[in-house]
Amino acid sequence: MNQVPTDAGSSSPRWIRRAVRASIIVAVLCIIGGAAMAIYGESLPVYSDPGAPGRLSLELQEKARDVRFREWYDQLNTFETPHKKLSDLGRGLAALGAGILLALGLWRCYERMKLERRAAFFLASWCGLWAIRIPGAYWYYMLRQRRFDYPSWGDSVAIPLFSEIFASVIGCVVPGVILIILMARHRLPDTIGYRKPEGWLAWLRYLFLAMWVLLFLLSVIEGVSDGDEGTVISSSGTLPLILAVLWADPKPRGELDISAGILHDGDPASLE
Repeated sequence: MNQVPTDAGSSSPRWIRRAVRASIIVAVLCIIGGAAMAIYGESLPVYSDPGAPGRLSLELQEKARDVRFREWYDQLNTFETPHKKLSDLGRGLAALGAGILLALGLWRCYERMKLERRAAFFLASWCGLWAIRIPGAYWYYMLRQRRFDYPSWGDSVAIPLFSEIFASVIGCVVPGVILIILMARHRLPDTIGYRKPEGWLAWLRYLFLAMWVLLFLLSVIEGVSDGDEGTVISSSGTLPLILAVLWADPKPRGELDISAGILHDGDPASLE
């Protein structure tokens, strides 16, 4: 098994420890800078004409549905101040900083966790991180409703809100089952660090999980610019869990196979 070198007395590769230190600095800067940006944005009025949303709703409500929605957003943009962009981006950056610290904390807790408790910690963290998206979605849509991002004659925010809740439940269960399947003939690693795949099946598994990592990173980037704090924090915290599966330890061929490697940590003694 190929692993990167570590310093004496430490189980973590040198590049990981340097990356952790740099990540903490970036996280603190994101929180401070994001909070300052959000506070400044909140000090500005949402619209140059506070009565514009109500007036536009009345003027456009008799037009065809597709026309009134298009004209609503086109005309509303002409009255918007930098409030929304600064507030959303600032809260997104602050959430990114919190998400980075959460990811580092989960990473450290995972590596310090006793072997027999590591699987339970993994599953509890996975479910908890997806659950964060539910109050995050509620806050996201209620905030936009209060600042009149949506017209009064538009669809209720309950529709996208319940869609987000349903997606979070499905997102927790289905990918969770897939991760358990991918842990077949693998055990959760003692430390989360790069391990080169050996064999074409291992490479397929590696590439599949690497694409997951990329998708979560893209959701973080999109969430930061959109001020979607729940998605940013949840996706950031999920990354070390996926990396633990990505860099899981392959089990020797002669060893007892446990298909749900996550559930038993690859320890045959846990079945006795």
